[in-house]
Amino acid sequence: MAEASGVSLASSIITKLQLRQVDFLTDNLVLVESSSTATKTPPYWRIKPFTQKFYNNKQHITASLSKIDRILNCEAHLLARQAL
Repeated sequence: MAEASGVSLASSIITKLQLRQVDFLTDNLVLVESSSTATKTPPYWRIKPFTQKFYNNKQHITASLSKIDRILNCEAHLLARQAL
């Protein structure tokens, strides 16, 4: 849910800055799959408002949301371990 809200916020900021082409990288496959189309219902209903906002902002910009392996996301993994 935190990543969904982060992507939603980032897409809003990018729209305000009038950037035209942006690539988002995440290690969350659910988020990538649920944000590909607005009609596709995410498995977790709580992230639907965030994915819908991202999809709405995506109509004004050229944005892609891609999945990367968790192993490549070292910084986020390190911070998550410290939080535990």
